[in-house]
Amino acid sequence: MPPTCLLSSAKAIELISNFPSNDGTASDLDNTHSKAVGFTMPSGGSYSFDSAIVSLYVDTAGAESVWSFGLFADASGNPASTPLVNLVLPKLNIGDANYILKPTSPFILQPNITYWLVGSSSSTSSYGGWNRNDPSKTPTGLATSAGARLGNPPTTLSNSYNSYSKIGRANV
Repeated sequence: MPPTCLLSSAKAIELISNFPSNDGTASDLDNTHSKAVGFTMPSGGSYSFDSAIVSLYVDTAGAESVWSFGLFADASGNPASTPLVNLVLPKLNIGDANYILKPTSPFILQPNITYWLVGSSSSTSSYGGWNRNDPSKTPTGLATSAGARLGNPPTTLSNSYNSYSKIGRANV
């Protein structure tokens, strides 16, 4: 069942996605490895940001205490340095699974603006990582893919798209 939205009673829609994923491996999330996937919203109206769904591989309990995800603005083709809104990680279980990440506060996605979904970690140890499609699978939908980045900060071009979906609602 899609998450509920406090801003609109409009039906939730998938804005961009590369699900179903064909995860072959995970991109490490640690203090030297962050991953980012970008998308540009279409022309027209704005959308409330309900959630992001990510495919994660967890190999050590407690990953949710060191991993963080956020939605970032675009800064010359890369994620900006601070998030526009942080996303809440639920309790993570060992193994591969899809998780729904919800914003800590209501957020509106504006038309023709590029945003970045960024996963990072404060730990020097890898607790697993963000699954990626293998072979790479470009996300599609109402929004357009703006590419993928890696590194810390994630500013190096990556040819691998991590598995994700963005859910929103048209503002009426």
